[in-house]
Amino acid sequence: MRRGGPGWAAVKRIVWERAGGRCERCGRKFEPVLKAKTARDGHEYQVQVHPGFEYDHVREIADGGALLDPENVQLLCAGREGSCHWLKTRLFGAARRSAGFTSKRRGDHGFTTSPQAS
Repeated sequence: MRRGGPGWAAVKRIVWERAGGRCERCGRKFEPVLKAKTARDGHEYQVQVHPGFEYDHVREIADGGALLDPENVQLLCAGREGSCHWLKTRLFGAARRSAGFTSKRRGDHGFTTSPQAS
């Protein structure tokens, strides 16, 4: 399965409700914005989006994390240097490089990016 489609939409809905529309690390609140869209048939409509956040896999898919398990997905603030998603990505990359990994590899390498891990 891939990200996208009804399975991913269901996971996002569960994670959004669990997080209460807030970053699960720092608590930043996400305010909805209406965005204009155009369908393939030319019909225009609006969708509610929540800019400034990212649905992030706690344990990377490449490391055996579950793609569509809501317990493996967290809502993090994103889109700017210093955001929780930015920091997690930088820390994860640094840990990977220090462990000798130059790219994402399949399999369990014993590394988790869970906020509870210390």
